[in-house]
Amino acid sequence: MKYQNAIEFVSMIPKFCNSIVDYNLYINFNSEFVKPCLDIIKFQPLERVIFSLNNVNAKDIAHQTETLKELSFRYSDLQYIDLSFMSKLECLEQLEFQLCEGFTSNHCESLFEKNFISKN
Repeated sequence: MKYQNAIEFVSMIPKFCNSIVDYNLYINFNSEFVKPCLDIIKFQPLERVIFSLNNVNAKDIAHQTETLKELSFRYSDLQYIDLSFMSKLECLEQLEFQLCEGFTSNHCESLFEKNFISKN
């Protein structure tokens, strides 16, 4: 398997680190790296996450309901990302979409639920 050492290293991070609060995730779809990178999100007390990804299920960020304060999507194709998890992020203060494509009315509905978009 290509990149086996890198995948093993990334897979060990959630086991040995327990205080990661800032996480920048840039994945150009490569299924070998996706799961270990998303496991970091599941098992760390993250406060700030920057996603730059395509064709990846971002729902794993919903595990950060008590810690995540800032979430940013950059250079992402949102047509493949379900934002319904946003309503579970109780502490989220800042949400950013930068140079993203594929934003639809379904995304707006998810953001209305969390009051990130005013109906006025």
